[in-house]
Amino acid sequence: MTGDEAFTPGDALSRIEILYVDDDAHRRDSMRKLLMSLSPRRVQIAESASEALKVVMGTPCNLLIVEHRMRPIDGITLVRELRSAA
Repeated sequence: MTGDEAFTPGDALSRIEILYVDDDAHRRDSMRKLLMSLSPRRVQIAESASEALKVVMGTPCNLLIVEHRMRPIDGITLVRELRSAA
């Protein structure tokens, strides 16, 4: 970056595709708004681990944010399943 270029906080995420997974509708909506304000390329939302697995297998994702206390499959189990599939 040269001295003439300005860096804005959103620049760091402009090429990032985010998947947020949470079974709580209120938190999903709040996080979607917050994440969108950071200007990533895309924000995808899933309401369950099984839905998240389908999204990840079908579209690119650079950053995964997962609620760890979901049911019936918790966030930690979801991350383990994703790691074993990679």
